[in-house]
Amino acid sequence: LPTASRPEEVSWWIKRKKLVNLQPPIEKPAEFGATWKRWWTMMQPAWREGESLVRTVSGDVDWAPLMRGGSNGFSLVV
Repeated sequence: LPTASRPEEVSWWIKRKKLVNLQPPIEKPAEFGATWKRWWTMMQPAWREGESLVRTVSGDVDWAPLMRGGSNGFSLVV
């Protein structure tokens, strides 16, 4: 996943091997939420661009770019 615009808290967690029992310190929750949303939004494919992040999907959508596995794959944002 891209590191550009990634919240510092996520980087903190990655550096600590993504252990589920270690949560990053989030001192400003509203700021973290806004940063995370910007990061999430910039990862979206072109057909999902826009503030609404449309949930209705047509049949001709290419999901291949989202199929990222491994230690820094899509599950990182989930």
